Parts: sequence; structure tokens; C-alpha cells
Amino acid sequence: MKISKRAGSYVTLRELIDEVGRDAARFFLLSRKADTEFVFDVDLAKSQSEENPVYYVQYAHAGSVRTEQWKTQFGTDFRSPENVDLSPLGGARELALLQRLGRICEMLENAATELAPHQVVF
Repeated sequence: MKISKRAGSYVTLRELIDEVGRDAARFFLLSRKADTEFVFDVDLAKSQSEENPVYYVQYAHAGSVRTEQWKTQFGTDFRSPENVDLSPLGGARELALLQRLGRICEMLENAATELAPHQVVF
């Protein structure tokens, strides 16, 4: 549906959430800068396939929950590097990922300072 203020055609946020779900609505609305044109692909947001980026975020969240469960069960705190053997992470892809993770606090601070939540989604 094409949204138009002049024509009076619109979709409420409640209707969008009811159609695609809360997680998908949040993700897609935060995935763009507030000052850019936005096309909300309802079919993509509703799809349960690898094309839908929401499922990657949900998968990552589930992994972090499992890490917390592991910590509780086995008493290992993975948030402190001195408690974790990082030697298996020697490949180029692993090192690139570790470098990006090392900058996550800076990115979060920047997103908060600039009131730009889309930076977190990017």
C-alpha cells in the first residue's frame, strides 16, 4: 500500500505490528535513517526464510541466551577474556569478527549520542 498524507491512505503502527509481528516491525523501522524514504516490505517481514534479516537477529539473541544458561550451569563467565581460551579463533574471519566486536561499545555510544538507532541495526 502506498502511504499518502494528501490522499489520506495510511497504515497505523498497530496494524503493522498485527500484520508482521513486533520484532519485524521494530527491526525494519530501525533499519533506516529517520530522514530517508522508507519502503516497508511486508512480505519480507512476514517470511520465515533466510532472506528475512529479523531471523538472524533472533538467532543471535537465542545464542546469547544459551551462553548465559551455560554460564549459570557451568559457572564460566565468558564476558571476561581471561576466562576464555581464544586460541581456536586464529583464522582471518574470526579475527575480523573479534575486531568488530571490540568496537561494539564505541558504536553503541555513538548511536546513543547521535540519537541514531539505525547504526545498531547496520
